[in-house]
Amino acid sequence: MQLTQVMAKAVHEPEFRARFIENPKVVLDEMEIPLPPAQNVTVLESRAGEIFFVLPILTEEEIHQLRNSLNTVHPQRSVRSRILLKARDDPKYKAQLIEEPKKTLKAEGLLIPDASTVTLLENSPTQLFIVLPQVHSHSH
Repeated sequence: MQLTQVMAKAVHEPEFRARFIENPKVVLDEMEIPLPPAQNVTVLESRAGEIFFVLPILTEEEIHQLRNSLNTVHPQRSVRSRILLKARDDPKYKAQLIEEPKKTLKAEGLLIPDASTVTLLENSPTQLFIVLPQVHSHSH
């Protein structure tokens, strides 16, 4: 199973989501997603008015995929790809992004409501951040 499949399951299954947030390493182990023993995992939930932007550790394959997505028909995806590549290649830009994430992301063209807060998170060899999308409950 891949992490995207675990995230999809967390969106559709409330009990699984709660367990994943509470103890992500155990859940990932159960789903046979290997992690280094020293890897800490933090699962966050998106909420209205709160945006998490994660700088990942990029593999060569992911860098290639990001470069290929720069000309995608999905404008926000290409903006996100451009930001991630620029942060990887330009230390001054990355520092600016860390210092003023909302201003920097909006200047790049990412659509961020004025009332929203933006928290920038950076994955490392010892810290993995996973952000689950907001789940909208439906009243019956």
